[in-house]
Amino acid sequence: MSNTARSGSAAATRDELFDALADGRRRTVLRLVRDRTPQGIGKDDLALRLAAVTAEKELATVTDDDHHRALVALHHRLLPRLTDAGLLEETDDGLLRLVDRRMIDGLGVETLCSDSEGTDADGTDTISEAPADGR
Repeated sequence: MSNTARSGSAAATRDELFDALADGRRRTVLRLVRDRTPQGIGKDDLALRLAAVTAEKELATVTDDDHHRALVALHHRLLPRLTDAGLLEETDDGLLRLVDRRMIDGLGVETLCSDSEGTDADGTDTISEAPADGR
């Protein structure tokens, strides 16, 4: 039995997409980038905003340590999955943007990335994980 590469087939692409959306922090990143699209957002600014949102702080109260941890998480865990899934792209000038707003809207990503208070993050994770599993 051999393992095949995930990329290439439509099912693999769909699996990667829903797998990327199955994490609440990645959905938060998408929402933050969406709010700055079409012009885009730099990684440093995105990390600052992500640290503020996840720590439930005002931007002005985010510490250098909070900012650095968010920047590391973006670089190593969050952005690679979102770019590999085809949801985000980095421009030549280093800004991050949504790849195709129509695709995002058509998949209901807007709803999944909602920051409304009534949103159940665990439930949204489960809803996103279900179609990510090839079985």
